[in-house]
Amino acid sequence: MTGNIKLAKTLVNRFNKDKDMTDAKHENQHGKMDTDVQEKTFYGFISLVSKSAIVCILILLFMALTNS
Repeated sequence: MTGNIKLAKTLVNRFNKDKDMTDAKHENQHGKMDTDVQEKTFYGFISLVSKSAIVCILILLFMALTNS
């Protein structure tokens, strides 16, 4: 039983060390992040969805006109 307690204390101490190290390394500065990649991905996604919707609508119109 004491081995489990010792293991739990070790894990808690290790977690606290990692938490302290992470907080010290990465301070959040509002407005400083480079978002070019995220914006490019977002616009690519919106473009793909828009084009897919247009293709689906055209297919449905074709099917309606040809009585499919």
